[in-house]
Amino acid sequence: MKTIKKSERGLTFSFYNDGKFAPGERYDYTIKNGEIIITPHKEGRFKISKKVTKTRIKSLFDLRNKEILKAIGNADSIEVEVGEENIVVYLRRKISSIIHRSSLISTSSIFSQQTVQEIIVPKMLLASGGESFTQLSFFDKEYTGFNSDVIKENISEVFNVLSLFSGCGMLDYPFAKDDSFKIILANDIEEAACESYRENIGSCILNKDIRELKIVPSSDVVLGGVSCKPFSNVNRQKNRLQDHPDYFLVKEYIRIVKQAEPKVIAIENVPEFITTGDGVLLEHICTSLSQYEFTVKVVVYCDLGGYTTRKRVIIIGSRIGKIEFPDEKVSEYKTSKEALDKVDASWFNFSDFSVSRKDTQEKMKYVRDGHNWEDIPPELRGKGRFDNYFRRIAPDKPAPAIVNVRKSCIMPPKEYIKGRERCLSFAECSALSGFPKEFKYLGSLDERQQQIANGVPYSIAYKLKELIKQALRKTIIA
Repeated sequence: MKTIKKSERGLTFSFYNDGKFAPGERYDYTIKNGEIIITPHKEGRFKISKKVTKTRIKSLFDLRNKEILKAIGNADSIEVEVGEENIVVYLRRKISSIIHRSSLISTSSIFSQQTVQEIIVPKMLLASGGESFTQLSFFDKEYTGFNSDVIKENISEVFNVLSLFSGCGMLDYPFAKDDSFKIILANDIEEAACESYRENIGSCILNKDIRELKIVPSSDVVLGGVSCKPFSNVNRQKNRLQDHPDYFLVKEYIRIVKQAEPKVIAIENVPEFITTGDGVLLEHICTSLSQYEFTVKVVVYCDLGGYTTRKRVIIIGSRIGKIEFPDEKVSEYKTSKEALDKVDASWFNFSDFSVSRKDTQEKMKYVRDGHNWEDIPPELRGKGRFDNYFRRIAPDKPAPAIVNVRKSCIMPPKEYIKGRERCLSFAECSALSGFPKEFKYLGSLDERQQQIANGVPYSIAYKLKELIKQALRKTIIA
């Protein structure tokens, strides 16, 4: 039995464990007679997180919802008892609280009722060999009031994250790897992207149209990689934007934010997101969510130490003070070679790349490092005229933005071609986007290529995570 700190945010506690309550296992709970009983359950609503210490890993339980908040609201102290089959959380109240609750109840009437368990007060005793816990009832001669010197476990705050338009999880990945955050729900309409997300982050993602997502839990953070299709250069032709089926998905994001009531929201997209229609979408977001202070920043991946020139706009809304994305730029850019040299046969998607037609391979061989379709003889060029079309990466510079490499024919430097000409492989695209070899892309060839093209590079996602974490931590009362 141990006493834990009461929090206005919910119920959070951790302990060393090697048994069935291990990190990653699922569980559920019931609330009855002043107790929260936690039991292992293969299909439980909740998953045990982990808390890393210097020597071991703890099992971390983090419950934050209206039901839990209501249950612990009247508790003066909270005790946790870990058993072999379940965990019991005792919600204790002091005798003074019970009396204060109703002036019509006398002390003698309380003693006459069978409510002794409600007036048991915890006291923690420290032994030389470690911590031990005991209980003193109201009748114990040693009891002199609630022990204000109870030593509390130093549990780090964990912030709940709701993710929308989650894709394969490239924006969420730094949040998932940081024990300060817990992704409680994610959503995406693409089935293959959801498969990748589950593989890399967990089973918290739903594969459904966001318009069908009617009820969401409250959260501290809402992330959103709103579909960028309507804002791409191809789709921003006159009279096409508002006809695009994804155009109104921004309104769905706003609807869910209003329901979840987070402290911080963040949207990432192509830079054209904030200029399309003279900025009408950005204005709509700021007006609809006027309780938030907004900052807008176009970020270049290589400026943050990344390997490509990918640009993304980051929109941050905050109810806990303005969060600025700082003007940062590394003194020396990383090169594409630094990323590509990391890729070897141990990478999950190492052998996966599109096999181009022979006539396409013939065009590829003309393109020099750092050049594009203009190197191809005029009679062979075809229709493509974009800067990245038939683009071969220069090894000594950051690579261009990684879009769908098959459709654009983005090629590695000549030194990485072994035999026939080819586009970048999945592993090479992932490395250039800053992700580790363990990050896996599932689905068909085209679905995996599109997942990378839709995703945000790691350094941008990581920086956003750090900014949000710093802001949220400032709100924690010591």
